[in-house]
Amino acid sequence: SRTLAKLAHPNIAKVLDFGYENGNLYLISEFIPGRSLSDLMTAPIPWQNAINILLPLTDALIYAHSRGIVHRDLKPDNVIINTDDQPILSDFSLMRIIEEEETRDMTGTNVGLGSPGYISPEQGQGLSVDFRSDIYSLGVIFFEMVTGKKLFYATSSMEIVIQHIMTDPPKPRSLIPNLPRTVETIIL
Repeated sequence: SRTLAKLAHPNIAKVLDFGYENGNLYLISEFIPGRSLSDLMTAPIPWQNAINILLPLTDALIYAHSRGIVHRDLKPDNVIINTDDQPILSDFSLMRIIEEEETRDMTGTNVGLGSPGYISPEQGQGLSVDFRSDIYSLGVIFFEMVTGKKLFYATSSMEIVIQHIMTDPPKPRSLIPNLPRTVETIIL
């Protein structure tokens, strides 16, 4: 909580307070008026607009990563587009960080499970995570923004995780033929 509270970036929701009361840990972050990115992703978003959303998020992640903080649960629900049309990254998965600290001695890893649709292959395998897991998840979000489709579909969360581990992603240009090859390369 102390580390998260020290984050000061215009595209990261600020931690206002944290503590322990009546046997419960709590974290209070600023309220960001706006809509979640997932609310805006009802159809493909032009790649230029998607990049304009992702660039500030990338900058926010570079900032957090330079301070040793990995988000671990990047997904459109954790990105708020504020009233100034700026993307704000929220929910740095504090409970996962706490759980990892409590279990690190038992497992010897720094494992953090994210949301199945956006989970990195190493997270899905229970391996240690670092900033690259966030980059993978951001790529999955980028894919979904420009194609209007989920990266993988399955009947269960576990099947989706397995697909992230075992399956090559579909080529975005197979869904959006006029997508520039350079944009496809960045996504992949």
